[in-house]
Amino acid sequence: MKVTWAPLAENQVADAFTFIAAERPSAALKWFERVVSATESLSLLPDQGRMVPESDRESIRKVLVDPYRIIYRRDENEVVILRSSTSGAILILTASASDVGLTRASSRTPEGRLT
Repeated sequence: MKVTWAPLAENQVADAFTFIAAERPSAALKWFERVVSATESLSLLPDQGRMVPESDRESIRKVLVDPYRIIYRRDENEVVILRSSTSGAILILTASASDVGLTRASSRTPEGRLT
């Protein structure tokens, strides 16, 4: 199965890498290698990720690469990596035809409050 990346997902992973690398370059590289490994494995096992709790669609799934969720859509012959977000972020799913309209709505503070 083919795995493709939406531009938003590419940008978010690049931003996360830059953020991590600012303090810990070797950790950033290891994290990025885990992202690549996790997303490449979707070509063989596209259903390995769990359903995204904010979605009622079985085709919208996630794999965890701590502390980020890699959100993807499993189609019949393709996996599309839609976005990357921190594990605590809550996503709003809208009915956009192009990328399922995944939009970051808010995240939680360490105390559990929404921001």
